[in-house]
Amino acid sequence: MLDLVFSRGVISDCLVSPIAWSDHFLVHFNFGAAPPPLQTLKSYSFRPRHLLDANIFREMFSPSESLFSEGKGIEFLVDSYNSILSTNINLLAPLRTRQECSPRRPPWFNDDLRWMKISGRGLECKWRRSGLLEDRSIFRLWLKNYQKSIRKAKSTFFASLIDAEKYRPAALFRVVNQLLNPSGLHPIDTFGSQTVDSFCDYFSKKVDLIRADIASSFSNIGDDLLGRDSLNHAILWDVFSPVSVAQVERVLHGLKPTSCIFDPCPSWLFKECLGDWVPLFTLIINTSLEEGYFPGALKRASVCPLLKQASLDPGELGNYRPVSNLPFLGKVIEKVVAGFLREHLDQFNFYDRFQSGFRPRHSTETALVKVVSDLLTSVDKGLAAFLVQLDLSSAFDTIDHSILLYRLEHLLGISGSVLSWFCSFLEGRSQVVQLGSSLSAPA
Repeated sequence: MLDLVFSRGVISDCLVSPIAWSDHFLVHFNFGAAPPPLQTLKSYSFRPRHLLDANIFREMFSPSESLFSEGKGIEFLVDSYNSILSTNINLLAPLRTRQECSPRRPPWFNDDLRWMKISGRGLECKWRRSGLLEDRSIFRLWLKNYQKSIRKAKSTFFASLIDAEKYRPAALFRVVNQLLNPSGLHPIDTFGSQTVDSFCDYFSKKVDLIRADIASSFSNIGDDLLGRDSLNHAILWDVFSPVSVAQVERVLHGLKPTSCIFDPCPSWLFKECLGDWVPLFTLIINTSLEEGYFPGALKRASVCPLLKQASLDPGELGNYRPVSNLPFLGKVIEKVVAGFLREHLDQFNFYDRFQSGFRPRHSTETALVKVVSDLLTSVDKGLAAFLVQLDLSSAFDTIDHSILLYRLEHLLGISGSVLSWFCSFLEGRSQVVQLGSSLSAPA
């Protein structure tokens, strides 16, 4: 029997009836809360790591085959690269399907905590069976010590991570960012293909809307902004220089072995067979630069939505950040061209004097030092100092490609096959959104 019921819209048909033999009332109602959905185990595909042996892979396929000879077009080389590697990797380690197991133990959960947890279960069972106050007190004492040990283990683990990267600002930022925004902040793969298509549609429309808004705001002054820059009619760079095997090897050493769903095989396998694959990568890169063409198979991106902050509503699409992953071979070619572009900007002094991003020996630290120095100098002179900060939404995604190519040609003196390569690199790109085993339609 109940006298009072507090509710926020989950009950209906409430009826209060008096009881003759009691001074309380009987409350009848229908409780409308649905039971929690049953958790279904998700399945995923993987290649057994123990079957991916670098020595066997090297014997099965040698990249020095006549198929990859000079004189072939870049599209033919890349298509053959993807086809032959996919076939061989499937023979070496076929894809298997497995149901997702329970979450893994956190990295700070050490062996001492594991044995302590096992002993605690025994103490709890003993107390449940006996019901004695003495056994209950022993169990509660263990519980307090266990909680203290967990806090100590977490503190020690996180402190060691931060201390290991304290002299590397970029790595330290990644560590702190991972601690504040764990990798689990991604959508749960329980909504089917409709969710991935919704994400893909949202990310595409968001960029289109921002671009349309920019275009309408600056439709009258866009030409004036371009005209203010001093045009450079000289041709300063029209042909790529061929890259050597040593240059490509340095680039491959510097890249992280991240893989994309469009990669024919895991990238770390390339790095273990680096000496065998560098000549083929060099041939593909030089063919792309010579033709002034970036292959279409390398323009596809796999996008994973990550929740910006743990406190945000996971049901709101705007609270997710798209993280793109590109094919490994495409990133190698991009890295080589980026090196050439930096050399060109340095040689002709095209860098803006205040630019700190995407510039060798510069970082956010140099930008902050400059800003703080200017503020302190102004204060010392008795002047008023104001700092205006701008946060541009989807800044890189909303760059106007026509304006960018115009500046490359008329301000930086780029033409010929080099300009053709940049045009090819920017056009014809597509993306898919991936959530676990679900994949959206290309956009």
